[in-house]
Amino acid sequence: MEDPETAMTILKAFVSGKGTKRPADELEVMDNLRSFGKIISPETIRELISSFIRLRILRDKDVNDRYELRHDSLAGKVYEKFTTNEKDLLEVRQFIENCYQSFLKRKILLSNDDLTYISNKDSFLNLNTDLKEFLEDSRKHQKAKSRTVRRLIIVSAIAFILLLSTLVFYIVRKTKITESVSLKESISQYTRPIDQLCLAGASWKSFKGEEAKEALLKSFNNIIRNPGNDESFINLSKEYLTVFKPVSSPIEFANCSKDNRFIFGYSSDSVFIWNKNGSLLSGFSQGSSPLITLLMSDDGENIGAVNTDSLLTVWDINGNIRFTRKTGINPVNRNQIFRFCGNNTLIVISDGNSADLVDINGNVIQSFEHHTGKVNAVDYSDDGKFIATASSDKTINVWYLNSDLKRFDLYNVITTHSDSIWSVDFAGNNRYLLSTSDRRVVVTSINNKEAISLIDNFQGAYSDDISLGYPFYAEFDVSGTGIVVRSSELKNKRDEDNWIAIYVDINYNLAQAGVINRFDYIRFSPDKKYLAYVYGDDVSLISRMIFKHTDYSLFNNYRLLQMSGQKPFFSSDGKYIYTICGRHIESWFIDIETISPIALDYYKNWYKYF
Repeated sequence: MEDPETAMTILKAFVSGKGTKRPADELEVMDNLRSFGKIISPETIRELISSFIRLRILRDKDVNDRYELRHDSLAGKVYEKFTTNEKDLLEVRQFIENCYQSFLKRKILLSNDDLTYISNKDSFLNLNTDLKEFLEDSRKHQKAKSRTVRRLIIVSAIAFILLLSTLVFYIVRKTKITESVSLKESISQYTRPIDQLCLAGASWKSFKGEEAKEALLKSFNNIIRNPGNDESFINLSKEYLTVFKPVSSPIEFANCSKDNRFIFGYSSDSVFIWNKNGSLLSGFSQGSSPLITLLMSDDGENIGAVNTDSLLTVWDINGNIRFTRKTGINPVNRNQIFRFCGNNTLIVISDGNSADLVDINGNVIQSFEHHTGKVNAVDYSDDGKFIATASSDKTINVWYLNSDLKRFDLYNVITTHSDSIWSVDFAGNNRYLLSTSDRRVVVTSINNKEAISLIDNFQGAYSDDISLGYPFYAEFDVSGTGIVVRSSELKNKRDEDNWIAIYVDINYNLAQAGVINRFDYIRFSPDKKYLAYVYGDDVSLISRMIFKHTDYSLFNNYRLLQMSGQKPFFSSDGKYIYTICGRHIESWFIDIETISPIALDYYKNWYKYF
């Protein structure tokens, strides 16, 4: 041949990577030449192919316009002329073409190992568009697969770390709980108040649980009641123990003013008002008949009461009478006969089917006469915009303050009950009403949309059914997330009544103290932390939270503090709980945020008391 090297390069296009003959058309020959770094014109290629046909080295083209060597022995001889690099490129090209043919049939792209084998050698090959797209799709697929695997590895690693952390946290927490409980239980072995307080501080330091909280409340209240001769304990007692001045006769009812300045109450013959520090501000005669309800205005400047003769009397805090007037009396619910509307007005049940809005001197500002049955209860919303009147005609009328006319107009009629309505109470958001009728406790929006309805019984998240009986009084707690209900076993009677409490966290829960779920008396704390109850001689503070006490049983509440007295009530800031003890009031300090650092400080300096 005139150009043996070029001629041999063309023949190489007809040899496979295994040294066998391989059919190829002119275009494939040209691509193969480029792969080997040769650029030959199409005319030269055709001339040389024609020469090889004449020399009976190549067969003439077939129906697919492809040429091939006449014998495999010729292919073997040509293959001997391949350089090592050419053999590698040829093998790679052949591999790519074979995989592509397989892809067309089975839709399987190249694997990561296949791409590693090719190792970017395709950049030296003059591949057609189809083969290039095949390689690119394979690489994209493997990159996506690699990213997925990396994500799975990362997620698995994070999950493993979280699991490990959870296990470590659980073990550490369990250890701390065990240590805290052990320290709390060991308190009973010590008789000195300082030892008990220090161990309570150690228990709290180990784990801030209910057991440690119980230890703190009990030991702190014990030490301020029994300070001994230690000057620091005496100072604690002076600062945190409120000693109320006794009065002349046994106290029947007491409560804290909304502004947290006063404690007010009454006995069989007198009304009493104490300052927050326990000193008696005033005490005055209530009149000739026993009282059945006593309320103080929001600003603490006025106090009102209704007696068994249906007489409403309003005094200033010094005992000066502002006015008296007759009221209607609901013999079943005595708690909602009247309400202070802010500071200078009152809404009060009249004698009949109406209620009156009166000023602080007893002058009637407006009458509410829309009911066809006796008005049994009234309430006033905290924002001062609504008044509610509940009636035996099975309806609640909601009245809205018309600021232009300076009077209340009828806003809506609540019709969710089918029997006499005994009580009504606005929620703190002023948009919902809590009401009771025979065997029903209902929360309704002021737009007459029923939100919650308890009929006949209550089924809480962690408690069995409890019969509601015949509810005649229900009231929201300050936070609006709990209600107390008073009910009787007899219809339209308040004899042998009992109290139940329902509160909301994630679920609706029935307040329980062990197996007790019906109480003689129960109150919510304003900070959503506690409930105080009376059951016979048991007067206790319990936790409002639900928690697992053991691995096998679930207790709704935990006794944190046992108290003497009756009818417990909270201060408006939630830091104190008070009980009525005959002619005086007992105080119990329950602010853990204050008690715990005090106890921890004594614990750090415990060695000084040995």
